[in-house]
Amino acid sequence: TSIMQYALTLEHIEHAFYVQGLAQYDAQAFADAGYEPWVRGRFRQIREHERTHVAFLTGQLGAAAPAPCNYS
Repeated sequence: TSIMQYALTLEHIEHAFYVQGLAQYDAQAFADAGYEPWVRGRFRQIREHERTHVAFLTGQLGAAAPAPCNYS
């Protein structure tokens, strides 16, 4: 259980990274930085993978699942 709790904590951090990053940088910001349009889409795809990981581990741990923190 403790290893899965640790993994879920890491997944919470990773998910927050992508959520916050995509909220801060819109498609125009990516374009202004010189990235092709598909790059931001890939970040969205990774964000969804992280969301899936969080949901899976949370489901497996049930009441023993650690809650996400406020990350800055």
